[in-house]
Amino acid sequence: MTELVVCLGSAEADSYVRKLIEIEDWEKVILVAGEKQEKFMPSAKFKIIVVEPRMKFKELVQELAKSFSKEAKGMEVAVNTVAAEGKVGMAVIAALISSGKGIRLVAWSKEGLVVF
Repeated sequence: MTELVVCLGSAEADSYVRKLIEIEDWEKVILVAGEKQEKFMPSAKFKIIVVEPRMKFKELVQELAKSFSKEAKGMEVAVNTVAAEGKVGMAVIAALISSGKGIRLVAWSKEGLVVF
């Protein structure tokens, strides 16, 4: 499969994020969080990128782009920003595009994985 970049937000969104992660056999899962997430422990398949949401937007994009260049190895990644704060979600998409990655927006639904 491909790599998944998914944003973590509020605790209420944790179950959605878990379902999204479990629905597919992702090559790698890159979690973007505003704080360290103890519930999603990093492993060979998981990487957590902790960001400071109060950073200026341009700085946040640059920081994420550096991280994605190191962590996302494929030419295209699956992305879900449903659980993100608006600014962080936009920064994730901008950083992926500026680092040359193609993106596919993905969502979990009762019918399965939805890809756009």
